[in-house]
Amino acid sequence: MLNRAARGMSLIELMIALAILAVLLALALPEYNTFIRNTKVKNLALSLEAGLQLARTEAIRRNENVRFQIVSDLTSGCTVAGTEVSTPHWVVSRDDPTGRCDAAPSDSVPPMIVQKWDFQEGAAGSGLAWNLALAGTASALVTFNGLGRVTPPPAGAITIEVRPVETSGIACAPAGSVRCLRVTVSPAGQIRTCDPAMTVATDPRYC
Repeated sequence: MLNRAARGMSLIELMIALAILAVLLALALPEYNTFIRNTKVKNLALSLEAGLQLARTEAIRRNENVRFQIVSDLTSGCTVAGTEVSTPHWVVSRDDPTGRCDAAPSDSVPPMIVQKWDFQEGAAGSGLAWNLALAGTASALVTFNGLGRVTPPPAGAITIEVRPVETSGIACAPAGSVRCLRVTVSPAGQIRTCDPAMTVATDPRYC
C-alpha cells in the first residue's frame, strides 16, 4: 500500500491550494496595478526630462536654438500638442517638425531632427490615458538658446504635470494611489522632476 507521500495530493487538497492562491492573487492585484501605473508615470516623466536635457545640451553645443516639442504622433501629419496631451510623443529638432515628424534624424534636411521618442516605448498601456497639463507656455513647446536658457523668456517656470486621466480608482496622491510627477524648466534652463505630493521640504523629491 502506498504511503501518503507517494500518493501525492488529493483532489480536495488541490482545490484548497488553488482557493488560497486565488485569494492571494486577488489581494495582490490592486497593489500590482498601482505599481505598474506608477512605473508608467515615472517612465514618461524621465523621458520628458531626458528630451528636455537633450534639447538644452544640443542648443549649447551648437550655439543655436533647439526645440523640444510634445507632438500628437510621429507621422507626416503630426502637430505640436496643446496643453492637454493623451499620447505624448516628443521630438527634439532645430526647426518646426509639424507635419514632418516621420523624417529621419538629420543635420541638414528639415526639420533637422536630433532625436524623437515614441510614446509606445515606455508609457503606453496599463489602462492609462495621459493628461499632461502644461503651465508657463502656450503649447507643448520649449525652445533653448545657445546659452541653455529658455527663449523667449517665460514669466516663470514651465511645468509639465505628468498624470493619468483621473477616473474611478485612478487618481493622484494623496487623494489616490498614483504618484504623479512634475517636470519643471526654469527660465534659466534648469530641468528637474519632482513629486507634488511630497510635503517634506528637505526631501529631494519635493517640488
